[in-house]
Amino acid sequence: MAQLKGASEDVVIAKLQPLIRGWTNYHNGTVAKETFNNLNEYVRWKLVRWCLRRYPKNKSWEWIKAKHFGKFCPGREDNHVFGRKDNYLDKAQWTNITRHVLVTHNYSKDDPELQEYWKKRQEKNGKKAAEGALSKGRNKIALRQKYTCPYCGQPLGEYNNVHLHHIIPRENGGKDEAGNLVYVHEDCHRTIHALGASNPEIQEKLYRAIKTRPRNRKKSQKVQTRLSKD
Repeated sequence: MAQLKGASEDVVIAKLQPLIRGWTNYHNGTVAKETFNNLNEYVRWKLVRWCLRRYPKNKSWEWIKAKHFGKFCPGREDNHVFGRKDNYLDKAQWTNITRHVLVTHNYSKDDPELQEYWKKRQEKNGKKAAEGALSKGRNKIALRQKYTCPYCGQPLGEYNNVHLHHIIPRENGGKDEAGNLVYVHEDCHRTIHALGASNPEIQEKLYRAIKTRPRNRKKSQKVQTRLSKD
């Protein structure tokens, strides 16, 4: 961070992101959760110092914090993420610990009785590959879908050929929130928009994949629901 005192926010993220993501992905098979939390606190302390150096003393910390920290990660309810919505810094503590399980010496891929075992192992390895390819918040969205495109039902595959789709389009009031976001293949995304992204049947299909519904009830409806329970 010493070399980044005068750098822009984008440069800081570009320098730190691969270091944090690479280091945590490499060590996520060890007992490292406490270390990840400590690393996160250290990085946050450094970022706060970087922020304070950039502005004159008449700028309050609340003003600086509102400018550089917020709920920018679409898959997480975290209000202290550094950056902005289109470019933010991952936190080390978001990395899940995933134990590596060795293959038993006599477990052959050619054994027909072990096909289910190898299928589950392949799925697990695919999940770990996705965690390394996606930011932590976006991986949470993909995990909720079980790494499958909800439109065609096929695995998402390479993450350079997928699109983070708004189920309710932004022009119709859809928000950049986890409950309104889903990964689809680029081809599926084009098909969805060709048929109409506001099509209720398509939206229902995508919502079934993530098992959420938009909360648009009016206040009177909420009161009636509470009274009926009483």
